Amino acid sequence: MSFHQVMLAAYNDMLNIKVSLGYTRDNYVSHIPQFIEFCANKYPTANEITKEMIDKWLVSRPFNTDNTRRLAIINIRHFARYLNAIGKCAYVPSSEYNV
Repeated sequence: MSFHQVMLAAYNDMLNIKVSLGYTRDNYVSHIPQFIEFCANKYPTANEITKEMIDKWLVSRPFNTDNTRRLAIINIRHFARYLNAIGKCAYVPSSEYNV
C-alpha cells in the first residue's frame, strides 16, 4: 500500500472511532484529508509524518484567520496521536506549535 492509501485508511479508521465515541465527523474533515493529499504529493515515498511535512503544509495554506490555523494544527495533532497509537510514526505538534 502507498503512503496515501495507508494514511487515508488510518484517517477513516480514526473518524469511525471518534464518531463511535460521540464526536462529530465534521470536526475532522476539513483539514486532515487536505494534509494527507499534500503529504502524498510532496512526499510520495514517506512512511511517517514528520515535523517538516507539517511545517510545509502550514506555510502553503492560506488560512483566513489564526483560529482556523489553530484548528488545523489541533486536527493534525489528533491524527498524529492516533497514528502513534496504532503503531505508525508521526510527529505530534504541541499545543504551543508555531511555524
